[in-house]
Amino acid sequence: MRKKILIIIVIVFVLYLSLYLYNSNYYIDNDIPIIDIRLNDINLDEVHKDKKIEYKNNKINIYKNNKKEFTGKIGFKGRGNFTWTLDKKSYRISFDEKTKILDLPVSKKYVLLSNHTDSSLLKNDFTYSVAKKMNLNYSFTGEFIDLYIDKNYIGNYYITPKINISKNVVNLKNKDALLVELDNSYYKDEENYFTTKLLNDHIVLKDSNNKKFDDNFKIFENKYNEVEECIVNKNFYCIEDKIDIESFIKYYIISEFSENPDSLQSSLYMYTNGNDDKIHIGPIWDFDIAYGLKPQYSSYDKFLIKEDLINEKETSKLFYNLISIKEFENRVISYWNSTAKDIYKEEIDNIDKKIKYLNKAGIFNNNYWGLNTFKRSTSIFKYWISNRYDFINNMIGNGSNE
Repeated sequence: MRKKILIIIVIVFVLYLSLYLYNSNYYIDNDIPIIDIRLNDINLDEVHKDKKIEYKNNKINIYKNNKKEFTGKIGFKGRGNFTWTLDKKSYRISFDEKTKILDLPVSKKYVLLSNHTDSSLLKNDFTYSVAKKMNLNYSFTGEFIDLYIDKNYIGNYYITPKINISKNVVNLKNKDALLVELDNSYYKDEENYFTTKLLNDHIVLKDSNNKKFDDNFKIFENKYNEVEECIVNKNFYCIEDKIDIESFIKYYIISEFSENPDSLQSSLYMYTNGNDDKIHIGPIWDFDIAYGLKPQYSSYDKFLIKEDLINEKETSKLFYNLISIKEFENRVISYWNSTAKDIYKEEIDNIDKKIKYLNKAGIFNNNYWGLNTFKRSTSIFKYWISNRYDFINNMIGNGSNE
């Protein structure tokens, strides 16, 4: 009997200790998951000196619904180009093997997005949700978390898998599969790339199933240049023969609706699942400066790709040329009316639920980082996407192709 009582006392003590550790004096309970990282023999200032260095054997604890969900060891490093220059920085964590955390796809590497240019914190999540409902290739959503590093609150972050070829992220099984990125930005430090012949775009190899990828990448380069030639010559049947046209239509609508200059300058991911495969777009990435953030692209009642971006030095002219082809434009209009407009309407109607879920964390993050108030920022975002929806729907809705 005494032994049973002792066991019960120990269990109660352990539960109490777990609750105490969760509610320790450096956690703020904002009703969202918490990621707590303890760096191994390094501090965050040292990490910030060079984003390329990955530090090993750091401890990670993840809490959800007031319970510890996961504990383990991770690699930790900085990430981002422009975002790395900001005060609130993004990071990457990596496990030694594929690991399931929170409600995310299983992966070895995850990205902690700071969303520092987006004081509503909602733009990436909103866009990823739209893309996932559109079934745009390998689209995924992330999860909002509060991040602590060495017992210090760092802010609200959005965690997603890192884009790479793997079973649960971009699941390409062919031995000659390639994942590439159109990246016309100023951050051209990758080793494997080519510049396209007609549109002068910078295409970077991001991942491959074959370590001897040189021949495959050359095949992709030739194929991509053929696509450009078809587009410039406005040969839609040639285009449709060489690309996954549905993915290009979906990507165009997402980029146009969001008025995202990044999606035509960088972070445009494409792949082929073998040398005989068409070129596909997906997954999407990087929408924190979209939805009217930049003053020159703040109008919700203009077409970004047709009108505003054509004179930007770093902007690809790929979609500017594509949308000028009547067959492609008609397919865009058809997809908007049959599918996209309902998906956007559903996500806009759902935005209040997301704001309510994120409210405490958003207020705390924006106060901590000295940003616009969360209430004001989310109100502006709601107003903008609602008006953007009306504009797009009035211009191309109901089957109009005028």
